[in-house]
Amino acid sequence: MPVHPITEILRKALTRLYGPERAHRGLIKFGRGVHAFKRAMPGLSPCRQVFFISGFPRSGTNWVCNLLNLHPQIYTTGEYHFYRLRRSVNYYTQHDWEAIHNPRLLPKVYEGLQHTIERVLLESSTAMRPFATVLGDRSPGPLELILPGAKSFWIVRDGRDVAVSWTFHMLRMPQAAFDTQVPAVAMDHFQKLRQAFVADPQHFSKHPQQLLDDAGTVEWIANDWAMRCRDDAATLDRLGNAAADVLPIIYEELHADLQGNLDRMYRFLGVEPSKAEAPSEATRTLPGFKNENPLSHYRSGRAKAWAKYFGETARRVFHEQAGDVLIAKGYETNDDWVGAAAPVQTEQH
Repeated sequence: MPVHPITEILRKALTRLYGPERAHRGLIKFGRGVHAFKRAMPGLSPCRQVFFISGFPRSGTNWVCNLLNLHPQIYTTGEYHFYRLRRSVNYYTQHDWEAIHNPRLLPKVYEGLQHTIERVLLESSTAMRPFATVLGDRSPGPLELILPGAKSFWIVRDGRDVAVSWTFHMLRMPQAAFDTQVPAVAMDHFQKLRQAFVADPQHFSKHPQQLLDDAGTVEWIANDWAMRCRDDAATLDRLGNAAADVLPIIYEELHADLQGNLDRMYRFLGVEPSKAEAPSEATRTLPGFKNENPLSHYRSGRAKAWAKYFGETARRVFHEQAGDVLIAKGYETNDDWVGAAAPVQTEQH
């Protein structure tokens, strides 16, 4: 991620003098000073606006985050899951007969929510980009109105590619994360996958259709993806005029026209696209990665790569759970894909 020139000069100088750890602490103090100065100056603010990136896990939230961070006015990070805070506020204020609904008090609740979010995002930006004024959180979660007037990016990706990416993602997770995030219905299958993966991280490149050859696993992932797509679409409908503050991003369309969509994203946030750094391999912002690495968080990044991993069981079960959503989202026009022959894979050495 490109950083402000002043920050980079300071980082190099502090690192030479004190080492990387003390240099990082120094950058945080410098960033806090920048923010304090802006608060003290009339007409200036350390934060001009906040925004949110949401989407189902493994749908491209990290990619969109990295892309937006190419712009010097923007800093986005995560995963803070601010929608949980908003839900708590909703619960707290749900009954109009409670004392908090006093017209003088209720606005203070929402002011406090906005202040909390802004301070968290400002603090997260201090060391990396203290001069950024457009601050965002990327969290793989549901589409939700977190702050009135705040912009949101809503990312949708083909659920079959999501299923492949999420499965690989879980196989490289620490055991504690693996144990808490894999449900009981899929645990036996995932344990077998994990044993094969630990023995040979390239195992599923050689035997791709073993990855999702379990009805319970596919049913769980497909149902979750389909339910999220339906819920998010319903949320967008409920927003009414506020839906103008949501920019849908189709993962596959971002692959097909990266610069056109990126310019649209910058303009949506009110910043000038020409000031951004160009996408590059070094910043992990180009579509897909040169080499597929199953041990990396950035494993593949490709679109429409699911077919080689989907055998007969995976196709049938995913269709049963989410076939209508695939058609509604434009990923398929009919059910013919279910019976289509998967690509023949030769074993790689």
